[in-house]
Amino acid sequence: MKFLKKKIILFVSHERSLNKLESFLIKNSSFEFYLLTNDKPAEYKTYTKYFKHIEISENYKINALNLPFDRIFKIICISEDLLSIAYEIEKRSKISNITLESVSTLSDKYLFYKYFKSNLPLPETIIPTTLSDFDIIKGPIFVKPNYGTGGKSPFEWGYTLWESSKKFLNYLINTNQLEEFLMKNKEGFSEKRFPLNKVRYMLQRYIDHEPIKYAPCGYINAKKVNIFFFIKMKRSLKKLDIGCVKIFDKHVWSVPTSEIDKNYYKTINHNLSTIAKSLNINNLYFSGPDYTFLDNKVFFNDFNPRPGHFMNLLDKDSENNIISRSLKNRSIVLKKHLLWGHVELPEGYIHNNLSLFHKKYYLSLESKIPSKGDKLNLSTGLQDKNSRGNICVFGKNESELFKFFNQAEKEINESLRII
Repeated sequence: MKFLKKKIILFVSHERSLNKLESFLIKNSSFEFYLLTNDKPAEYKTYTKYFKHIEISENYKINALNLPFDRIFKIICISEDLLSIAYEIEKRSKISNITLESVSTLSDKYLFYKYFKSNLPLPETIIPTTLSDFDIIKGPIFVKPNYGTGGKSPFEWGYTLWESSKKFLNYLINTNQLEEFLMKNKEGFSEKRFPLNKVRYMLQRYIDHEPIKYAPCGYINAKKVNIFFFIKMKRSLKKLDIGCVKIFDKHVWSVPTSEIDKNYYKTINHNLSTIAKSLNINNLYFSGPDYTFLDNKVFFNDFNPRPGHFMNLLDKDSENNIISRSLKNRSIVLKKHLLWGHVELPEGYIHNNLSLFHKKYYLSLESKIPSKGDKLNLSTGLQDKNSRGNICVFGKNESELFKFFNQAEKEINESLRII
């Protein structure tokens, strides 16, 4: 009897981003999974054992890859700055999915802005290379790179909110960074996290004056947009000594599409369809863009052409099968929702052993578990480098999610002994 070989799904991802694909591997035994990454997966990422083959290439050299190109039927790029690599592999595998134009537009946030600024509600964005550029945008601005994820930057001023462009300019002048900033913004910064691209820092008009934001998560299939659910985000602010503000997520939770106003939903779906059709995208997971609803208007920011970590976390519940159903082009119905929240912990040293796994309704993320002897610093949100108490809870609806989260936060704090 002749057995048919399983279809191959190839993931293209930096090693640091592998956590976003755990649920793809664990719940989908009907496929063979291959991985192209830049480094050997860390030992604690035990889910990587589900890969049939791991190809490690520090610089992602296509010609040196040992992959069965003729058997690859789908490529999922987890790191958007590697879309150019995914595109080259698609050509060799005779897959017609993304185009060369879509690669640069989707991976570079500034090129995305330039391409869609006339037909999507995007905030004004510039890459300053001269002094006069700091006069263009009036009012509050947000400083962020054209390549980047997770709010991480090697610079203290990366991913920060300023009262005005002039305030940021004065900071650069007073700290003797202006000349280098302008020169490198012309040439592009070299950052270890993005070895194939040059990073430039943008100034973006800040329009988010609401504490709550929404982001659709879903899948584009044959240019048709399928929104699985929305992420709802509550933000918190942390003032920095350099004169600006850092924005963190305090709570992030899933809500059904039915929660969104019908007119807003129609606008959001139209925006996403515009992206899919304009860039001729056949298959693509997306997380975001972030939407702000303000003065009866919809504002759009940052389209992420990849499955986000939240989708992976949400699929950890045994009753959810988002990824397996999406891979088979089936409809998605969430049985359980997820809240990913920041637990406020006191400052000091932990004097006792503490396990955050002792309750069935919440779990901690592996890199954030505090233990005896650890020092806890005050932290503000999920992305805060001082944060050691980020947990996930599952529930049927928003009310149940916050009930479980508040209960978990109380129990964790009561079990801590701080000296």
